[in-house]
Amino acid sequence: MGMGLDARKVFYISLVAVLLFITETGSTADKRLPEEADTAAIKALMKKLERDTQMFEDALEIGDLQELNRLAQELGHTCCQVCTVVTDGLSEPEAREFKKRAEAFYASIQGLMVFTQQSTLRMVTSHYQEVKESCKACHDLFKK
Repeated sequence: MGMGLDARKVFYISLVAVLLFITETGSTADKRLPEEADTAAIKALMKKLERDTQMFEDALEIGDLQELNRLAQELGHTCCQVCTVVTDGLSEPEAREFKKRAEAFYASIQGLMVFTQQSTLRMVTSHYQEVKESCKACHDLFKK
């Protein structure tokens, strides 16, 4: 003999409730894992960025323009990686503001690369300060 109408309703409602629970729990877990992975990725990239920055400052102190050019390229690459990971965790309005600031920062890094190829150490030092200020301003606004 089959289930009565009330038993089937309870069964289907229970089934739907279980499916919703699994869906919600699964999606919540999915959202948490990338966030934790993103945090680890950001921390690792920030350590690399700190190393790159220190190496750039050491080369700046020595006055090695060729090494400064290579390191400026490396800084740009690392910053791009950081920005990509950070943007994933922002709301839409934050992401727009971040993108605007990131574009200005990338232009600044590009300028730094040009200065390391075609300018004096004094000009490189001056432009590097602008790059650092741009980086710090964005960091101050978006670090959570």
